[in-house]
Amino acid sequence: MDHTWIYWLMMCLGVFPLQPAALNCSVTVQPGGRITYRLSHSPRSPQCQTWWDNENRTVLARDSQYDPKLVHQVDEQSISLNVCVALLHYTADCPPLGSEQEKTDCTVNCSSLLIQNPPKTVNSTLICITENFCLDHLTFSLVLGLGLLGVLVMSFLLWKFISRRRQRLAAVSALYSAVDDQVKMETGQKGQ
Repeated sequence: MDHTWIYWLMMCLGVFPLQPAALNCSVTVQPGGRITYRLSHSPRSPQCQTWWDNENRTVLARDSQYDPKLVHQVDEQSISLNVCVALLHYTADCPPLGSEQEKTDCTVNCSSLLIQNPPKTVNSTLICITENFCLDHLTFSLVLGLGLLGVLVMSFLLWKFISRRRQRLAAVSALYSAVDDQVKMETGQKGQ
């Protein structure tokens, strides 16, 4: 007698749980150069502890906590890094479910990603003061020259003002002489 109908009945009732699909990882480059590592599915339960670590097993993110110097964003199913990492390990530990850890490795050739998505080059004909404020060489030279000319004119005017003030103070002090000195001079001249 064929008992396959019992197997199908048990599957429908959930007695034989279906095996979850294998966990895979895909890597994409986002606008702005960030690298996103995306899992094929989320952890089996929100109670699972998850972490991402690099090839040296240095943890970059644990659950929703992460290192902001390296990680831009992390969620249940993905992590976005500021730099490309060739090998990234993902682990989900689900003790409340009584199951083994779920792990996968995300690998990528960072060199080929850079070739496919080259970094933006700066226009070499412009001189940029800030990221959003750039001038062509002629305008930059004129602005710089006028700025230096302004500094020179201000320095000259300041020097002129100070030297005239010193001359006036010297003239006032030269006109002043003490009464005792004048008396001595006059008495010294009469005696001759």
